[in-house]
Amino acid sequence: MEQEQDNNEYVLMKRESVTQLLKKCYRANYMILVLEYVCTLKQVYLMLSAGEVCELLGMKPEQLTDCRKRKWVKATAQVNGHYLYKAYDVAVLAERLKRRKLLRTLSKIPNMPLSGE
Repeated sequence: MEQEQDNNEYVLMKRESVTQLLKKCYRANYMILVLEYVCTLKQVYLMLSAGEVCELLGMKPEQLTDCRKRKWVKATAQVNGHYLYKAYDVAVLAERLKRRKLLRTLSKIPNMPLSGE
């Protein structure tokens, strides 16, 4: 019963705080991109198998296949019938999935006008 109450709570945040959180998220994505770039220069390839991607993102193989068909993530190589994905592409997919979930959640939150307006 307590869990249900926790799920129904809302947190009000200033726009500036939300903006700062989003900037930190984008910075993290850029760091992954830089890491991928440096690894490519050093000829170290950060590749994940489909099983590793599913485990990392907590999804089923069918969901990953669906994401690949929707072109949300691109398999870089196929070895012995198994797809391989670049770490950056996996990070972009994770961001996209989280963003969709966040937007769905935000759309359910009622707008509250400020008393001074």
